Amino acid sequence: MITRNRWPALNWLWIVPVIGMYAWSIRQSLITISETEERSYNFWDLLLQGSNDVYLINYLMFPLFLFRIGYQLTRSFEYTLLIRFGSYAKWIVRQALDFSLFTVSLLLLWNASILSLAIGLPFSMEWSEISRLDRDGNEILFILSSFFSSPLLAWTGQFLLFFLTLTIIHLLAAMLYAVSKSKWLLNSFLTSLFILAILSFKVFPPSFKWVSLPNYLSLFHGIGSFGHFIIPVTVLGALLVICICSLWLIGRDYPLFKTQLKEKWPILAFSGFILFALIMKAVQFRGEQMTASDYWIVSFFGTTQEGFDILSFSFYLIVFLGFMYFVQLFLHTQLKELNYTSIIRHRSMVKWLSRWLTKLFGFILLFLSILMVGALMIGIAFDYPLLENSLLFPDISFPPILYHFWVNGFLQLAFYILLVILVSLFTEDVMKSFTVLLGMSIFMFPGVNFNYFFPFGLNSMGLLLESTPLVQHSAVLLVYSVLLSTALVYVLRKKDFNF
Repeated sequence: MITRNRWPALNWLWIVPVIGMYAWSIRQSLITISETEERSYNFWDLLLQGSNDVYLINYLMFPLFLFRIGYQLTRSFEYTLLIRFGSYAKWIVRQALDFSLFTVSLLLLWNASILSLAIGLPFSMEWSEISRLDRDGNEILFILSSFFSSPLLAWTGQFLLFFLTLTIIHLLAAMLYAVSKSKWLLNSFLTSLFILAILSFKVFPPSFKWVSLPNYLSLFHGIGSFGHFIIPVTVLGALLVICICSLWLIGRDYPLFKTQLKEKWPILAFSGFILFALIMKAVQFRGEQMTASDYWIVSFFGTTQEGFDILSFSFYLIVFLGFMYFVQLFLHTQLKELNYTSIIRHRSMVKWLSRWLTKLFGFILLFLSILMVGALMIGIAFDYPLLENSLLFPDISFPPILYHFWVNGFLQLAFYILLVILVSLFTEDVMKSFTVLLGMSIFMFPGVNFNYFFPFGLNSMGLLLESTPLVQHSAVLLVYSVLLSTALVYVLRKKDFNF
């Protein structure tokens, strides 16, 4: 039998006097501040303080919702219902909808309990004079009034933030229970969340703000930690998308999933290494006067003729030659499938090449996008401000950074790809092209690449500090790429291939 969530009635009315007593203390505090500062107040002051108060959330409301999640999932999980719904995903979605009704109901009861104590307070749709006071004991109202034009928007934001957080927790708990079928594991997960909320409120340092639960339960607390209300909302939105996309994994053929994971592990390992290296770079420069743009530059600094750092050099080779490794695997597959039938279908070797060369250029754009977004997100996560102007390199504006990373980055990787293809066609051995690329890395050492006329490593972000124009690097890469393209067309038209 399905356990449906009903609007909280007699069985939940016991929270009204509990919340009421807490709201009464908040009201008395508002009266005291009003008399001391000789400023007016209204009912919004009480409502916003009562709905954003972390003590009330952490020690009463959040545990109640966690208890309800565990109770609902364990009571409604039956195999007969799973057969009726047809899949775990549909059962999880149904439970989420039922829990959403319960959440809205209890949130309304929570706010109604506070409003019952606001009877007699002035009514207004504007911020009160007290809310603009920057003083101890008034942090909630001051921070919210600084970011929202009206108290109604602040209240709506808190309502939606709390609702979204609980929805994500419910989805995670439901997926965990559907996979494990273990009440002990489910209860341990929910208990861990409660402990995390307590520890992150009083024990965790400010640098742990991304895993601090109060930042996602209280709008005031989130703004105070992140400096803006958009960041916690964005994090929750990303988690919600991940949860929804993960629903299809529940009940799937896990041996097949493990097989696919085994096949894709090099890409996962490569991605994990880049992520780890970027995080270590952020830790290295923590405390420096840097922006996210500065962190972006130093992360992909590479080398220059005036300066050489073995770690930056190694990271460049691993990132960009690592990308070329996967390109070579793709090329190896294409060459293995090359036969007379595919040539006849495409009418010529040149058309055959251009068909999947377009895909590789698309992979370049995707790869650069992931690198840029990943670096900027990690920079923001480590409190580097998202400013266009560079503090570490004040002479560099944002447009040249974008131009160098995208235009020269694309041309450099395009040159690598064209060179790999040409060497592979001549030698009929894909891996020999990787050896050629690795050998060419000598041109990244100081004094070797005179005036940057050789097209290797010209997308190093450190070149932004050089006097050589960025357009010159683009021209060099473009000229060499055109020469390689011409050579490829000639080879494909003249060379005989044995299938």
